[in-house]
Amino acid sequence: MKKVLFVATLITSTLALSLHAEEKKSGFGAFGDMAKKAAADATGIPTDLASLGQKFVSSLKGTDTVGLAQSALTALGQKKDSVAVQSLTKIAGAKLTPAQLALFGDFKDAASTFVLQRNFDWKNAQLKGSLGTIAEGIKTKNYLGVVAASSELLSKAKEAKLTDGQTALLTSVKDLYNKFTAKKDTK
Repeated sequence: MKKVLFVATLITSTLALSLHAEEKKSGFGAFGDMAKKAAADATGIPTDLASLGQKFVSSLKGTDTVGLAQSALTALGQKKDSVAVQSLTKIAGAKLTPAQLALFGDFKDAASTFVLQRNFDWKNAQLKGSLGTIAEGIKTKNYLGVVAASSELLSKAKEAKLTDGQTALLTSVKDLYNKFTAKKDTK
């Protein structure tokens, strides 16, 4: 099943990238938008995120970490967002080359932003401020801010009427970004 989803994601991403290139040549913007939406519907994630994930997975070929990266990408496509973020958290502890680390950072941030958008009502006044702070923290790489805003929102989960799934996802996001706020040993 994982291989089928992986191949479908790869084909869909390739098709969407080809259509995007054709769109730029031809000026058919609406057609390109429809192609991107179709690709997102087929895999469950936007084509740019799928492409970024594929690049990261490809960069890990031959390493022990490639399975975790594939699991994260597959879980995103299956709308198992907490599982995806947990896989990313495990990758955060792996030894990566500078190039892999850069790809991981981009993929981690894009995936985290995407799962927050997919799972939370951003129009809800009780959530909007904290979610905005989390998204801004991810965008600006202020990971202490991400952890603090996640903790704040988790502390008022009951009054904000978060579901168990939303609470688990938010906890996973907090745990992921907490890995990047820990003090490094300077010995």
